[in-house]
Amino acid sequence: MKWLRPVSPALGALVLALFIFKFGLHPIWMNLKSLKWKFVPILVLCLSYESLNTGAWLTVIGAERRVKFLKLFKAWLAGEAINATIPLMSLGGEPLKAALIRDELPFSRGMASVVIDRTISSLAGILFAMSGVALGFRYLVLPLRLKVAILTITVTGAIFMLFLIFAQLHAPGSSVMRALRKVKLVRRDVKTLAFDEYLSSFYRDYKSRFLLALIMHLSARMIGGILETWIILRFWDINVGFTSAWLIASLTVLIVTLFAFLPSGLGASEGGQAYIFKAMGLDPTVGLSMGIVKRLRKIAWVMIGLIILAGSKSREEHL
Repeated sequence: MKWLRPVSPALGALVLALFIFKFGLHPIWMNLKSLKWKFVPILVLCLSYESLNTGAWLTVIGAERRVKFLKLFKAWLAGEAINATIPLMSLGGEPLKAALIRDELPFSRGMASVVIDRTISSLAGILFAMSGVALGFRYLVLPLRLKVAILTITVTGAIFMLFLIFAQLHAPGSSVMRALRKVKLVRRDVKTLAFDEYLSSFYRDYKSRFLLALIMHLSARMIGGILETWIILRFWDINVGFTSAWLIASLTVLIVTLFAFLPSGLGASEGGQAYIFKAMGLDPTVGLSMGIVKRLRKIAWVMIGLIILAGSKSREEHL
């Protein structure tokens, strides 16, 4: 982990720089410059789908625990800020989320809720990516080998998610916690029995919560993917339909998943969108520009999350 943390972001930044060099800095800069104040609604839109993601986590926890939405939202942003900066399959901030709400929810229960929520979020991502694969097969001319590779990766991901849910029904607490401690994501002692009981009882007794949380995560991906893509392109007077925006957003999720060792898919996401645009007969420079706009939006919210985290640490030091 010590060598991966600095190398992975540097590799992602290098990949992004190579793509910018390939497609040209000037047209990209002109695209970014033309947005001006229009970047503000893009930031505000992010608030809506991050609220949906937080609502999904709150649904997993359940109303009986009386965890306030605002505190949960702050914990979500702080955890996602760490996920975006640590190259560990977007898992680095999950224990932090549980730690930030431990006054309202015991850490073992908090960790269990985080694991369940991340599982549901990942399942939503797989379903969203599968929709992109279906659209891609329908509207894009792709070589047979590439189709087979994409389909294999997507099906493998879906099978893995089903296996993960099955494993959570059969007391995985001890092994999960050992793994988290091994990579130094969890240092405190966790009551694995309570952790396991919460996991298994959720999938067994709260199927409606599972479904509602899944719908909320899918809705967040549709807003943060499809709607955001459509709005940015409309700001640049590029008329694309809902289906095209869906295809771009969902295939980008698949690319980011493939390059999960890079923080938030840095470089791979932007370059991937450029080649998605090219495959759709659109200007790849616009795709790369849109990827950079989304990266800037993410950086802005990561900064907000880090400020929240710093404030939480400051309050703890004064107690």
